[in-house]
Amino acid sequence: MQFLVTVIATTLLGQASALYLDKTCSNIEFNPANDVLTLDCNNKQGVAVHQTFDLNTCLGWNAENKAIGYGKNFGNACKDCYTEQRLNEGLEGIYTNVICTCDGITNIVHDLGADSHIGNIDGVLTCCATAC
Repeated sequence: MQFLVTVIATTLLGQASALYLDKTCSNIEFNPANDVLTLDCNNKQGVAVHQTFDLNTCLGWNAENKAIGYGKNFGNACKDCYTEQRLNEGLEGIYTNVICTCDGITNIVHDLGADSHIGNIDGVLTCCATAC
């Protein structure tokens, strides 16, 4: 029985760590010139892996919904981007957000911490078409 509980807990923790990069990554820096994050993400052993991640490989601009979401090349439509720590009341925590002007619309906010399309899988950020 204890084995089953351990397996379930490990599975749930593994899924959660893949979903929220803010919970497993630190030293998050954003370069608005090339839309690249530089950060350290913990692997399964808890060792920080230094890396860069181009948001254009995973995020796109949806003009119909006026939102940043899963896709490609959001930097083509979104400019003057920066990151900021903000409260996500639904997740009850402070998360890293990217804020941009997209197609002339200011203050478009995308919560990187709650983005289910960017996952930390064993210390490496990965883009997932469906939730990671």
